[in-house]
Amino acid sequence: MSTDDGANAAGDEPTENAITLSSDDIAEFAGPGGFGGGNQGPNWGGEDSSSYGYLEVSGGLLYIEAEGDGFDSNGDGVITGGIVLVNGPTSGGNGVFDVGDNNNALTITGGIVIGAGTSDMAVTPTKATNSQYYVVASGSSSSGGGGGFGGPGSSSSSSGFSTQAAGKAFQLTDSSGNEIVTYVPSKQYSWVLVSTPEMSIGTYTLNYGGSVTGGTFTNGNYGLVTDETYSGSSTISLSAKQ
Repeated sequence: MSTDDGANAAGDEPTENAITLSSDDIAEFAGPGGFGGGNQGPNWGGEDSSSYGYLEVSGGLLYIEAEGDGFDSNGDGVITGGIVLVNGPTSGGNGVFDVGDNNNALTITGGIVIGAGTSDMAVTPTKATNSQYYVVASGSSSSGGGGGFGGPGSSSSSSGFSTQAAGKAFQLTDSSGNEIVTYVPSKQYSWVLVSTPEMSIGTYTLNYGGSVTGGTFTNGNYGLVTDETYSGSSTISLSAKQ
């Protein structure tokens, strides 16, 4: 478990500390402390207050457990492919996704992206060319933005959605009842974001507060689950956005 930011891209120049995960790379950020840090290199699991950075995922698997910001760039955050799974943070002053304050944005044009954590400081994707559809459920009103200064794509509350304990599964289904994803967060959550290539404009159902039987997990007993049986009765209807 990271004691601060999960994956942080920061630097003192616009082109400094560009972090890219691609191909078959697997990056898992858990355990005390961080990896790398400062303005001399990528800051995995640490914190940096500098003004620039660039975090891009185009392939592979990025699994984050964070106490501070989860997927965190002091510049732009870009996801074009791969699998990005963010657990946490759980407290105010940090966000599941975070970007810089210089008109920076989080853009998702591909890949499977799932975030679950606090509804505070929540940043959602900004529409761009070929943006992928996504849904968001939030247990309370949230203000987005890097460092809490009101960044792009902040999310509002979703009626009926409440804070869930770590280990309480959720499953997203389409209007025909087909499973999109099933996920078991490793941390308490009051905010959920899901984006996958198969999603399109329309209404989806988030089944939450449940449990799973069987299946294959991304990380131990947590993360993305496949070939499982989901059980749970709490639901909320969500409209996909782009």
